[in-house]
Amino acid sequence: MRCMALADVLRDKGHNVDFICRDMPGNYIFALKDKNFTVIELPYDIRLQKQLRVLSQYQQWLGESKEVDLQQTLSYLAKMKQIDWLVVDHYGIDDNWEAACRPYVKKIMIIDDLADRAHDCDLLLDQNYSADSMNRYVGLVTDYCKKLLGPYFALMRPEFNEARKKIINRDGKVERLMVSLGGTDASNGTQKVLEAIYLSKCSSLQVDVVVGAASQHKNEIQKWCEDHQNYHFHYGAKNMAEIMGNADLAIGAGGGTTWERCCLGLPSLVIQTANNQEELIKQGVSANIIEYLGDLGNLSKDKIAQRLNEIIADPEQLIMMSQAGMALVDGLGVNRVVTEMMKL
Repeated sequence: MRCMALADVLRDKGHNVDFICRDMPGNYIFALKDKNFTVIELPYDIRLQKQLRVLSQYQQWLGESKEVDLQQTLSYLAKMKQIDWLVVDHYGIDDNWEAACRPYVKKIMIIDDLADRAHDCDLLLDQNYSADSMNRYVGLVTDYCKKLLGPYFALMRPEFNEARKKIINRDGKVERLMVSLGGTDASNGTQKVLEAIYLSKCSSLQVDVVVGAASQHKNEIQKWCEDHQNYHFHYGAKNMAEIMGNADLAIGAGGGTTWERCCLGLPSLVIQTANNQEELIKQGVSANIIEYLGDLGNLSKDKIAQRLNEIIADPEQLIMMSQAGMALVDGLGVNRVVTEMMKL
């Protein structure tokens, strides 16, 4: 989604953008095609996945060995003419993979937020907040690499900045709640959250339930919403900025949507749904832009219900979170990133 936000602005400025994606289960390739982007689809072999389990989690996310993934990618890069920028967004890719692509491209940009491996790139974007951002990539990138660090450069679609202009100062009163745990939500954390809300003292709240188009649990979530009053089901929503703008509080995952919520001053209770969210959540709590509920696998419905009751009864804390989030993210980061790309 963050790459698509970047691609939208680049194309609006007259540049051609193609994507290389692997056709893995739960992918969002259809969203790129809906916007008429050219997508080169690398094959996915389900029979290989057991063999890949000996690799690290992020290596497994390649869906292939790093060597095969590289060769498949290079076979397409070699056919393309004059690639000015190769933008790489994958936690399983490092400097060796990137260096092998050098002969085929003029510049390389890396999107990362783990700072756990070396990169061979001209531009590095880490849009996550960190109190020690300037030191996070010491020794991991070359001296000539330009680093864009922090939510000032967060990649989000233009509608978030537009929706931000319509936000009236939030007063900490909660009448509408948004629930969104990411595009796939393979563990169906959404169901756990909905049952927790039902257990809480918030039965009068209007609840917007956002389920991604790749969700495997769409039907059961939809039925829950139909069977319970005040629950509004949104499937594959294309108006996320509007839904967030109308909400007073969110329960969400600790991924990139954190910055979208901040942009709109939407305070949030955050659940960790993947390991790569750990650092973002830790830093977000320290900056007072989120409240952390816990890891999805270890989180009980009673705990969610209890914390929801407590935070709704504390409007001052909600106002502080809203103000801190809006001060950190203004929604114009993607324009700044494109400007830096053009400078190079």
